[in-house]
Parts: sequence; structure tokens; C-alpha cells
Amino acid sequence: EFKDKQKRNFVPLTYAKADEIVIEPLRPEQFVAGDTPLGIDNWIQLGLVAGETHILPNVLQEADYAAGEAPVNVDDDEVFIFTDFIEVKPAIRITALQGEIDGHKFKPQEMRLAMNESDLQIYELDYPWIADVSIDIDGKVEYAGGSELTPLGVHICLGKLIAGIT
Repeated sequence: EFKDKQKRNFVPLTYAKADEIVIEPLRPEQFVAGDTPLGIDNWIQLGLVAGETHILPNVLQEADYAAGEAPVNVDDDEVFIFTDFIEVKPAIRITALQGEIDGHKFKPQEMRLAMNESDLQIYELDYPWIADVSIDIDGKVEYAGGSELTPLGVHICLGKLIAGIT
């Protein structure tokens, strides 16, 4: 049904009806996972230890699964496009990302910059990650501490998937 609506115009989020296609930036609350299921309030992850960590679903969402790992499932009426990641903490903790998008596992992508001149670091993906089935992104943590690694991109969906404020 979602794919059939491609011929329709995109509508600004403010005016979208349930069956109209909207585009919005990636936001934490769009990624729901876990048995409960849990949404994400923000991109901050504290207490990271050296090794591999979960980015999407995040550490709390992974802990909510009864058994094993599971990705963020993407609704039939939505698509996520990841283009970049931004780290806003001055000390770089996550130095590589590995995405498994729609069941296809990509090679790890180095996130270390040649020069670190400010608190805001932008990491461009070599090519966009486009997810319409599932999302599982892990990071390599080199130094213990906190991170605020934020994905950039767009969320394309039908208006019915946009949650209200209640």
C-alpha cells in the first residue's frame, strides 16, 4: 500500500492526513524496539565500556529483549534513510560503525577523523543506508565514557505513523 502511493505528493508534516506521505528528519522516538517495546528519548548513551555497543536498537532496548539480539523493525508504511552521524561529545568514544540494514550486514566503517578541531564531529557514510525492513547498528567503543552519536537522514512514512503528543 505504501509503495503504491508514490505518485502522490508529499505533504508537510503539519498538514498530513493518515494516508498521505510525509518526510521528517530522523528523531529518537521513531525507533521502537524490545519486548515491551521501548522507544528512545534521546541519543545520549552513558557508561559505555571498551568493545562493541548497540546504537540502534540502543543498549536499553537490547536489554529489554527476552532472548538474544533483535533489530528495530521497520513498518511496511515507512522507510528510513541514514546519510551521516554526528558526535557532539568532545571526546570521541565510538570509532567505527557497522550497520545491518534489511538483513544485509555491511563492513565496519571507520568513524575516526584525521583532525579533531571542535566538539561537533560529522561522519559521512560512504553511501546512504536505506532501511525498509530492519535496522541494527553497532559501534566500536574505544574509550569508556558517554556518547551522543546522532544519526542524520530522513524518515518517510504515511501520516498515520506520526505519533500524537499524548
